[in-house]
Amino acid sequence: MVLRQTDRHELLHGHNVLRHRRPHDINEFGVPSANAFLLRDGETYLSTNWLEYFHPSDRSVQVSRACQALREKRTVKRNDPLIVLNVGTVISECKAKGWDIRFINLDEPEDPSHTGIYGIVGRIADVARVIAQTVKPEDVHRAD
Repeated sequence: MVLRQTDRHELLHGHNVLRHRRPHDINEFGVPSANAFLLRDGETYLSTNWLEYFHPSDRSVQVSRACQALREKRTVKRNDPLIVLNVGTVISECKAKGWDIRFINLDEPEDPSHTGIYGIVGRIADVARVIAQTVKPEDVHRAD
């Protein structure tokens, strides 16, 4: 079952997104470094995929289908880290620092699950550290 909402909307606090990274972004403790959440030059949002788009609650289905969606757009190597972020946790931690962070579903035709984390331009290194601190080892999955 695919969960569907209207075009471009903010994700609910109980929802989750997935961030694809490379193995060098995972530290010796099994969690991502802040580097996993930095913007590239010219980017205005951090690219992620909305997991509940694929299934309302089954994490293995969510991660597998998000990985498939990513592979339609880019190379995802076997064992690449797929990092799950809880929307509400990240928003709360950033709000405690006075930052207004928003998770927006971009609803692109080729990838309806594509989302962006907005509100981080100008403070990206600080936000990246806070996001990284919300991730536990069990939030890091591997591409299959």
